[in-house]
Amino acid sequence: MKTTRWSPPSWTSSTASRRRSRDLAAVADGTLSPQVLRENSLLGSVGMLRVLAAVFHNLRTAGVEAEAITGHFRSLAPAMGAPVQEVSIWRKDPKTSESFEVGAYAPVMRQQNISYIVEAVTSWYKKR
Repeated sequence: MKTTRWSPPSWTSSTASRRRSRDLAAVADGTLSPQVLRENSLLGSVGMLRVLAAVFHNLRTAGVEAEAITGHFRSLAPAMGAPVQEVSIWRKDPKTSESFEVGAYAPVMRQQNISYIVEAVTSWYKKR
């Protein structure tokens, strides 16, 4: 298997969004190892995937179209870099700040922390 070398993302929303999408596709087709994804993106974390799945469920249940949810997830792309930085949205929001430690590659995996993150990310859609 040929493994693609990861490069730091540009922090523009559209570029970061495309990069994250390509990263997941590269893991799926075997050109990027899951380990490399985990070392550089929160998307390599099972906890973050659980959060996004729950947010998707919450928004679809509330009647939000899938395309709109995809747009919401794209807006989060710049914040998906790992490790988590002090200036990250995950550290700035009071609902999520205790669920992401500076330097972490994944959220805190306690159920209550995951619930806080899901609630926050769902509410961020409603504030758009």
